Amino acid sequence: MLSRQDAELRLLETMRRCITNKVKCDKDYSLALSAISVQGQKVDRSEDMIGSLVSSAWRGMMEELENAARLVKTNAEIVEKETLEKLNLLCQEKRKAKKQYLEEYTRITQQFTNNGPGYLLVIRREGRHKSLGPSLPKGAQAMDYQ
Repeated sequence: MLSRQDAELRLLETMRRCITNKVKCDKDYSLALSAISVQGQKVDRSEDMIGSLVSSAWRGMMEELENAARLVKTNAEIVEKETLEKLNLLCQEKRKAKKQYLEEYTRITQQFTNNGPGYLLVIRREGRHKSLGPSLPKGAQAMDYQ
């Protein structure tokens, strides 16, 4: 169980790194698209271009490029805020569960090692005792069966 928890934690860390890199790439891409849009909008706006279909198409293309840049940036921010936040919480929960598991395992192991080797169970039947180990631990009771 411990190895599975470790493997899941490693996977979650890998996921976090990959998503962080994707967010960074998306933000960089958004900035590049915006820069292209700004550069593309610096065209000659002389009176000769009034009513030009080519100029109108170019302006529309640059506006759509800017819209795409905003959309990519917005999506990257949402992924960064929501997905990474939930992934970080999941990592924290997994670490906490691993810690609790280790503490419980250690407690149980110590309980058995402190009570001497070979202790398993004491069974009482019709006044006779059968011991599968040297002694009962503190607080343990023999069990009756029929």
